[in-house]
Amino acid sequence: MNWKIIINSKEVSGGLDIILDPHNDVIRFVILQYKIIDLPKLIGQVSKSISTGIEYAHIYNFKDMDWEDLAWAKNVKGTELCDDEMFLVHDVIGETIIKEGLFDKILFDYSSKVLEIYQSDTSLPANWKDEMKLALEKLNLKINTESL
Repeated sequence: MNWKIIINSKEVSGGLDIILDPHNDVIRFVILQYKIIDLPKLIGQVSKSISTGIEYAHIYNFKDMDWEDLAWAKNVKGTELCDDEMFLVHDVIGETIIKEGLFDKILFDYSSKVLEIYQSDTSLPANWKDEMKLALEKLNLKINTESL
């Protein structure tokens, strides 16, 4: 899977978009569903392989799912999740399964671009920039550890 982060997109509010090849709106909109102010929390949870969610968007990490969650995911997708996978659900668009390491990299690239654009935004809390940097460092460490 390939992806790129688009600035000044007219398709989504906020102007930042994720283009995936092959096309996958579930991955795209699960990430885009999160408000800029909430990204440090999302990144922190993903970097710890913790399942999380907000209204419409849910991220289930295999490492954090109990047997009932795994059975539900199998019933929905018709296949069992593996140890290195995540089950993404967007309540409006649908569901998909993605390798955890791949999702981590997409989220890291998107969030790095968000930090680049919004680091001087005075409408965000003063500590947002520091929280983003710390969260991205933790996610980057996870990505680099998984690559070994």
